[in-house]
Amino acid sequence: MSDNSFSYSYSGATKDELEMFKEKYTPKHTTEKMKEIRSLDKRIDFIATMISIAIGLFGSVALVMGTIMLIKDQLSVPFNSVLVLGGLLIAATNHLVYGRIHNFFKSIYAPKILKLIQEIENNTL
Repeated sequence: MSDNSFSYSYSGATKDELEMFKEKYTPKHTTEKMKEIRSLDKRIDFIATMISIAIGLFGSVALVMGTIMLIKDQLSVPFNSVLVLGGLLIAATNHLVYGRIHNFFKSIYAPKILKLIQEIENNTL
């Protein structure tokens, strides 16, 4: 009797994983201009996020305070209702406000980032 066995091994996953590790541990040569581009990009996101968080907190505080005062009947009902609705409106539209703030700061920093990209492309080509 002969042993007719068939074996098949696929090493694609291993090769992909090795390439991932190779890319991860290969030193990357970044220039100061590239670092500045990354810094400006992070600054745009950071500023827009922090402003959006502050606005969202303000809306949440207005919503909670209005609700608490409405339940405790400390101020007039119309004032508390306006406070609750205002806080709800601010909190609900905060994502749209974030988009506008992000686009505003992006338009401010875009020329500088594009200029740096152009300088990098001209030096490397």
